[in-house]
Amino acid sequence: MFDLPLHPIAVHLPIALGILIPFVALMLSVLILKFEVKPIAWVVVVALCVVYFGSAKFAEEQGEEDEHKVEKLVGHDALEEHEEAGEQVPLVALVLLGFAIAPLALRRQKWLMFVFVLASLGGVYPLYQAGHSGGELVYKHGAADAHLKSVSGQAETVHSSEERDHDHDD
Repeated sequence: MFDLPLHPIAVHLPIALGILIPFVALMLSVLILKFEVKPIAWVVVVALCVVYFGSAKFAEEQGEEDEHKVEKLVGHDALEEHEEAGEQVPLVALVLLGFAIAPLALRRQKWLMFVFVLASLGGVYPLYQAGHSGGELVYKHGAADAHLKSVSGQAETVHSSEERDHDHDD
């Protein structure tokens, strides 16, 4: 039913969250320090980090499922570079989750929110590395071709059945 690989679809959520989290954290930090919102509002950052970690781990697992099929086409070295970069993202997300919990667990440690903001900004770089190397796999090395046969075969089957249906209408 769904022949497309999940990895290229799944990677977009952790990329978006990894870029969004520093800005949400900065905004909430300022609002909390100005007493515009209660410190418990920081739980939004913690929740985003939980989703970030879960989606990053899911994307990594989907990439591992795709690995052998794509490696036959693009070679070991290019895939290994992307795999190593991609393995860093869930680790970064987990570390950020720990940093995000700290301001809630250690009351009156509002400065930890700004430490989190800086750490989360630094955490964007591994996302860039994984995304860039993944883009190179697709656009430079043709990794998407590893999935074209099954997708185009399905498209041909659908097209053929539509032609048959149209022939019966005449």
